[in-house]
Parts: sequence; structure tokens; C-alpha cells
Amino acid sequence: MGIGYHRRVVPSPRADRRRRLTAALGALGLLVPGPALARAERASDAAVEGPAAPQVRAADRWTRGTWTAGLGLTAGIPEGMTTIGGVVRGGHYVVTGLEVGLEAEVTVFLWNTALTAQWREYAERLPSYVVRATPTLRFTPLRREAFALYLLGGLGPTIFGRDAHVTGHWLLSPGMLIWLGGRVHLDLAFRFTQPFPYEACAEAFVDDAPPPGASLYGYCDFRFGPHLGVVFSF
Repeated sequence: MGIGYHRRVVPSPRADRRRRLTAALGALGLLVPGPALARAERASDAAVEGPAAPQVRAADRWTRGTWTAGLGLTAGIPEGMTTIGGVVRGGHYVVTGLEVGLEAEVTVFLWNTALTAQWREYAERLPSYVVRATPTLRFTPLRREAFALYLLGGLGPTIFGRDAHVTGHWLLSPGMLIWLGGRVHLDLAFRFTQPFPYEACAEAFVDDAPPPGASLYGYCDFRFGPHLGVVFSF
């Protein structure tokens, strides 16, 4: 009788690990309901396939195709009054770092009570608010994970509450967008603006020239003030 020899096949370490994982999952299936088993299988697949792809960085949200929407408050102290404005805006980044947008602003005039008491005959005819619409361009040259620096500029019409008088205005605003998490950013800026032409702006306040020193045209001068808001990116 001949003696037979049988060759023993030794599994590779990788195949052995896979066999043990399959056996463990099979045993787990007897104790764990279907959804939990499915989660375990997905976890094992992820471990085999490696780490997931990195998420989109906050700095990439100011690239071409990004849409933005924002709300904000502005304030100023022209001669003879205090102004408080609410801003609603939206925009679209047509190329990386350059947004074309539009904003609407309603500004309320809080007149100096001493001034209005002194010139009562003019105060009764003064406008109490203005509405501004401003097409804008926003250039965002510095974009980082946690913040982005920008320069906003625009031109548009100003409609005064008194007799719907219309003038133009320009706007220039350096600012910073600070990432708060998700799609939300804090908008901090400083705004420079002025209506034009000056004569048309003055006509929106009174029909005839007030006495010297009345200071009724403060809104028509060069003005600046802070802006605080939130911006959402999509």
C-alpha cells in the first residue's frame, strides 16, 4: 500500500482576517437586529475602504457658484440726527472671489430734538426715513478656513420718505466674514457712503434754504458707520 501525501493550504493573513470578520458578523446577526447589523457591516466596509473624503472647507464657499443671503444693521451719526438702517441682501459668486449682488436698505432718521425744537417750521416737513437699493460687487481676496476679508462697492437710487424724492448714492465697505459653523457667517464691516448730487439731496429735506446753522442736511454729507450682520452661503 502506498503512502499518500496531502498538501496543507495555509490561508494568507488578509484572508484569515476577512474569515474571522465574516464569522463575527454572522454570530452578531443572531444577537443584534437587522438595522444594527447593517450599521456594523457599513462600519467594516469603511474600515476596509479607508478614510472618507474630506469635507468642503469653509474657505471654498466663496468660489464660483456660491449663493449668499444676508441680514444686517447699520448706524451713523450725521450732523443733526442719528440713523439706524436694516439691510437685506443676496448675491452670487460669478467667479471665485467675486460676487455680484443686490441689497435693499431702510434707514430711519432720529432727529436731534434740540434742532427740531429750534426750527419747528422746518422739522414738520422733514423726511423720517429713506429706502435705498444698491447693486453691488464684492471682492473677496483673502479666504481662509475661519474667515474671509472683502471689499464691497455699489451705486444705486435713494428714495426719501418725503414726497418720494429720488437721488443717487454710492457705497464702499471693507469687511470681514467670520465662520460660525455650517453655512452661517458673522458679517463685520465699516461703511462709507454719500448721496449725490448734493443739491438734489438737500431738496429732499426742505423746499427752501433753512437759516444758517440749521444743520438739516447732515444726511447729504459724506458719512460712515459700522455694519453688523449675518451671511448664509449655499
